[in-house]
Amino acid sequence: MKKAASCLTVFMMLACFQPLRAQSTGYSGRTSAVDVPFYIGFSTGINNECGLLGLNLELPLANAFSLGAGIGEGSWGYKTYGEARYYFDADKKGWALGAGLSYSTGATNVPLSLETTNSNSEKVILTLQSVTNLFFTAYKFYNLGHSGKNRFYLELGYAAPLGAAKYTVTSGQTLTQNSENVLKIISPGGLEFGLGFSFGL
Repeated sequence: MKKAASCLTVFMMLACFQPLRAQSTGYSGRTSAVDVPFYIGFSTGINNECGLLGLNLELPLANAFSLGAGIGEGSWGYKTYGEARYYFDADKKGWALGAGLSYSTGATNVPLSLETTNSNSEKVILTLQSVTNLFFTAYKFYNLGHSGKNRFYLELGYAAPLGAAKYTVTSGQTLTQNSENVLKIISPGGLEFGLGFSFGL
């Protein structure tokens, strides 16, 4: 996990220093940050960085890098993220790679129908504790319209929890192994599948 965190740190540093490198070298083969719009959009998916449905913001930097953030609601409470992204096309379309951190707040008094040692299915009240994930993902962007500023994208990646997803059964029942497996599935982390739209402003 330390190795993955180190890779993320290097990725973020490259994204931040890219504008300075472009200014110092005078390289003009790629679009400058001034020419690229600010993006706002929404996304959905499984283990999506900002939950089952969320708002995304993206600030393009010089050349092929950008920084993004978002917030939404997922299966483990509210979810937010910060990300550095590298595009293989300076026009911010086509393929891109991203890396960042997401944070799920957890939730209290969550009612779920789960299998317990007393019943095949009954109402259980849970307290879900917060979870932080380190994620790496690949994107495929498709331009919409003649302006080229609006985009649709697909996403595939992986999120690694920085610690186990913990919960407490506050209603007193004892969960079966099947129910514990269900909670592992809905907790943050694992394969990511997403899709979304972003609009250039």
